[in-house]
Amino acid sequence: MSLRVITFDAYNTLINYGKELIEEIAMNITKYLKSLDIEAHFDHVYEIYMGLDREIRLRRVVEMAYVPPMDNVRTFLERLARKYGIELNEKMVMDVANIIANTLLESKKM
Repeated sequence: MSLRVITFDAYNTLINYGKELIEEIAMNITKYLKSLDIEAHFDHVYEIYMGLDREIRLRRVVEMAYVPPMDNVRTFLERLARKYGIELNEKMVMDVANIIANTLLESKKM
């Protein structure tokens, strides 16, 4: 069975993207990368995720810009790929998008 989810949330309205939730997302992404034998460190994953999150929020306020979520996931992974010298592929993009979505759905920290 396949589950597809669409959120219409512009940060902290329906879903509280607080520090604990972002830490949980970063931890789950770190675990995934380690399962691919990529020695990613939680601190780096968290820092890159938070940096991109700040950029997205700023662009929404200043430029009223909307960037599709999959583009944000791809940008996030491109930054990690540069940091760790890994080759990015579409499966990885989809896996990380699913990790983020599943964390949002299953987290008890919201």
